Amino acid sequence: MTVLVGAAGLEVRYRTASLVERLRGNQAGFAALDGIDLEVRRGETIGIVGESGSGKSTLARALLRFIAPTRGKVIFEGRDLATLDAGALRKFRCQAQMIFQDPVVALNPRMTVRQCLDEVLYAHGMGERSKRAARIEELLDMVGLPPDLAGRRPSALSGGQCQRVGIARALAVSPQLLIADEATAALDVSIQAQILNLLADLKAQFALTVILISHNLGIVRHVCDRVVVMKDGRIVEQGQTEHVLAQPREAYTRTLISAVPSMARIHAKMQQRAV
Repeated sequence: MTVLVGAAGLEVRYRTASLVERLRGNQAGFAALDGIDLEVRRGETIGIVGESGSGKSTLARALLRFIAPTRGKVIFEGRDLATLDAGALRKFRCQAQMIFQDPVVALNPRMTVRQCLDEVLYAHGMGERSKRAARIEELLDMVGLPPDLAGRRPSALSGGQCQRVGIARALAVSPQLLIADEATAALDVSIQAQILNLLADLKAQFALTVILISHNLGIVRHVCDRVVVMKDGRIVEQGQTEHVLAQPREAYTRTLISAVPSMARIHAKMQQRAV
């Protein structure tokens, strides 16, 4: 498989807020990412795991150019994102989309589901109003939501329904790359299984490349081809998921594995294929 997106020597630094640290000579700031080298092949599902603060979400945002790296490159289909002008970057946004952690907060509370989806389609110049309306109905069906839900606001939806709307919004522009940043963390286990099964079905249907950001190796084990383990802004271990989980080299990876009591429960729920 060819490489769809990759990072080379990627570094993201945030200026330290501490005056004491600056007086001590720490002018470089805090390294949220420190020399990340990563390749994501077209059509695979890769899991990026680690504790809170390990740099997972920063990596996701850097790969999508939501934040500019301090050093290094993000390459998408052979092109350095830093070299793209505004027009080319806008086209890139159609190719790479994110599903966010908190499905309720990620949606505008003042907008109906229809307006949330239409906003994306309109912003990217996708058809006249009638065509956009048909596309919205198609998107809702795609994620297993009834068409009459389009007139509701996020406050009238469950967390699982909100996340399905978030997935529909990400798919609206027909991306190649989908990054799910802790997309099931705010949901209970049974709803997690439904959302993960939905993502797996959509990946197969549309030949998506998926990056799943998670702190839960139990989830990653059942949906990801490869796993990348991060700690303190660095990749400490990576490889085929089953191999890494069966024979972890790093003590940190073993600690993450031992901290997943719900692994069997998640597996059982996913096997039920409840949607």
